[in-house]
Amino acid sequence: MPFITQGKTNWKSLLIIIVILTIIGGGILWLTIKQEFPLTQLPEMEKQEKEIGKQIIDLNLTTTKLATMPGEYISWLPDEEGEWTFPDIYTNQIEFSPDGHKVAYVVVKREKSASAVNGQEGKDYDSVYGLTFSPDSKQLVYVATEGGKQFIVVDDKEGKHYDDIFGFTFSPDSKKLAYVGCEEDKCFLVINGVEEKNYADIQYLTFSPDSQKLAYLAQKEKWKDYFLIVDGKEGKPYYHIGYLRFSPDSQRLAYVAQQVTGETPPLQLTFNNFVVVDDKEGKAYDYVYDPIFSPNSQHLAYGARPSSYSACDFLVFDNNKESEKCYGSVSDITFSPDSQQLVYVGVIIHGGGKKVLVVNEIEKKVYDDIFWTTFSPDNKQLAYVAHQKGKQFIVINDKEKNKNYDNVSNPIFSPNSQHLAYGAREWDKLLVVLDEKEGKKYDEIWNLSFSPDGKYITYGAKIGNELWWIVDEVGKFGQ
Repeated sequence: MPFITQGKTNWKSLLIIIVILTIIGGGILWLTIKQEFPLTQLPEMEKQEKEIGKQIIDLNLTTTKLATMPGEYISWLPDEEGEWTFPDIYTNQIEFSPDGHKVAYVVVKREKSASAVNGQEGKDYDSVYGLTFSPDSKQLVYVATEGGKQFIVVDDKEGKHYDDIFGFTFSPDSKKLAYVGCEEDKCFLVINGVEEKNYADIQYLTFSPDSQKLAYLAQKEKWKDYFLIVDGKEGKPYYHIGYLRFSPDSQRLAYVAQQVTGETPPLQLTFNNFVVVDDKEGKAYDYVYDPIFSPNSQHLAYGARPSSYSACDFLVFDNNKESEKCYGSVSDITFSPDSQQLVYVGVIIHGGGKKVLVVNEIEKKVYDDIFWTTFSPDNKQLAYVAHQKGKQFIVINDKEKNKNYDNVSNPIFSPNSQHLAYGAREWDKLLVVLDEKEGKKYDEIWNLSFSPDGKYITYGAKIGNELWWIVDEVGKFGQ
């Protein structure tokens, strides 16, 4: 069944997925490396030539030691119910700024915690969590707890105290910080420190890519319906709403809505789930998963299961076309940069949990697991990570690379599509691999990315108790 028709060319199922799913036989290590390699967003290609000089100046393109941590790095939090078995002072929650100039972390003491930026500690609080840099790297925000109350701290300035704070997010242009602050039976939408409307509950704060719109769902009374709010305008109420997604051009909005029919008692309720896009409701299913827009904002794809009694998931395209073949699950859907191709991962029914990559409705080789699928910017190369017999390796255009590792993380192409880099784990060390050449080994690695001109790869690294911003020249890598 053709999914897209453009001109005289019929395209089946269009391409790209990002895949992650817990890896068979390597779940814990995979979850760790997933967190350690968040992808730093690169500027749009058409802007690079015009702004390349400014971007090169703004980026930290020199290997730099940023901080020495005052204690052991422990990436998990203490068990509140268990005995204290951690050092008197240790660090966690390491976060590098997108530009590589700063690194923040939490210094945990036996009674107090504090944030630190490039080694400079801030004020002590009962607890500190959620360190987040703004997209432009100029602001650091986190939640602090003191005396049972929570509050946002932005560049060392404390916000209003609430019983609970969650959902804080920056707009893409870094000019707005939104979060939810709750006290007693009210939750407030807070934007740049100013309380907006209050509701019984507020969830899923989502900015549009152009930073001009803010969408979220709210509930006027507990145990009542939710409704979507976009720029202050309330939409139709539903039993529940989730998976809010703006299109890349910020003009369209999609979400999954749930409606309940029947009465209780008796407990004869039917839960219908469907995608709402441009205020139009799609077909109802028992389950619907994460709608994804194409880069050109014209198409939408998601996974859906018609019945809870079925083991069959379909790919649904443009809210009305189902794929001909179904799988045990359909996940990690992503379009190619030119929006002409689509890839997703399907679990083979009665296949022992094995997965197959589906490209334009064509099945590729079957593996124990598949994830981190990505296209090159020029749309000509498709890379992903395959997991087979306890090892992981890169596959590019259906060709398996020879090197395999305990874990492999987010392969990324250079802006000119000529190079591929990814993170890898060997035992207890991590390294960057560029064009199958191995770099130095480190204790931890974060934020792997190419510079906008494609001449350097940059990433944060931990060496003992030291935190570094590493810059490797592509042409000299591995020498």
